Amino acid sequence: MLNPAPTSGSLGKGNIPATNVVSRKRGLPTTNSLLSPSLSTSVTEIQTNSTAAAPLFCRPFRRSYEKAYSEGDILFVKSEDVSAGSRNAFHTVANLPVLNHLLRTTLDYDARTGGLNGRKYKTGNLAQVLKDWKFFGVLLNDMDTSSQFQKLLNVTVRGRCRLPNYWSHDAGRALADRKLKKGQVVWLGFKLKTVDAPTIMLNPDGSQELVQATNNGQAGLEEYYEAIPVLEPGEGGNDDFDKCDHCIPIAVIHQLPFKNTPLRRQYAARYVSDQGKLLDRMEGFVRI
Repeated sequence: MLNPAPTSGSLGKGNIPATNVVSRKRGLPTTNSLLSPSLSTSVTEIQTNSTAAAPLFCRPFRRSYEKAYSEGDILFVKSEDVSAGSRNAFHTVANLPVLNHLLRTTLDYDARTGGLNGRKYKTGNLAQVLKDWKFFGVLLNDMDTSSQFQKLLNVTVRGRCRLPNYWSHDAGRALADRKLKKGQVVWLGFKLKTVDAPTIMLNPDGSQELVQATNNGQAGLEEYYEAIPVLEPGEGGNDDFDKCDHCIPIAVIHQLPFKNTPLRRQYAARYVSDQGKLLDRMEGFVRI
């Protein structure tokens, strides 16, 4: 060593060629970048335990229901024109409580006269429910927590995810005295809701609303559809599965929580977003 003295600490990196690699600390993706991804991958074999997630721009509600969405929420998207040429770039996104709220409160008006035709998702209108609302996936996280307006959600559309235990695993009254098992399919079913007398119903933000008794002979008071968690009969299921007019498979159970779920909280989680946050999470596979 000709010069054993320590250096000043500066290091010469030489001439580093320019690259197109984007820093991990870049800003949020734009709408155009999401519509035209710059990276792609292809494989010649089936991937093991693969998971696919998709971004979703969420339109804000007047009461800011979307701000209470949390990991594991089962998300439905309303069928609307959100193509590249459309003036509308946002989606109407609903978790289970918001979906049930919209199924109950959305009214149908005559386009010519403006007269009330009744509830939009009333008895006999199951086809309209299935046309308007599509199961999208399970919420993974919020990609833009600093936004005060619209939400950019990261949603698991295929693969492993964590979702609230709406279906219970503690046997007993909810599941015909049988336990929920690993490998079982959990479902959401659309069932007609009948209100026998004026009842206080909960909104997604926890507020209360007086709902009048249903009457199919009066516009705006018809029986309406709501989404409820159900299991197949013969696999620890309940009677509501056969009472539903349509059922959607959500996930295949992989890992169950150890704690029992109070049935009252489980029922309230169908209508209040914050109640769903209190449910234990279970692991499952979506669209596998």
